[in-house]
Amino acid sequence: MGVENLAGTLYLDSNIIIYLVEQEPRYYPVLSSLLARANSGQIQLVSSELAIWNVSSYPYAIRTPSLLMTITTFYWLPTYDSFQ
Repeated sequence: MGVENLAGTLYLDSNIIIYLVEQEPRYYPVLSSLLARANSGQIQLVSSELAIWNVSSYPYAIRTPSLLMTITTFYWLPTYDSFQ
């Protein structure tokens, strides 16, 4: 079953978000197709606050603002100016 056969609402857990943000070569081609289907309205993608926390906690802990910015942009979240 390929991405083109998926329908409805799909949940993205933190590992999938990490693969997308890091453009993991093994998974990114399939996942970018998934995003394209979502952008065209063919499917709906959802996630959770826990997944957002899981994904954003690592770059915050290692003080990597650029990675945190990429993640907040992916989720369309407010950005944070400092690592206090």
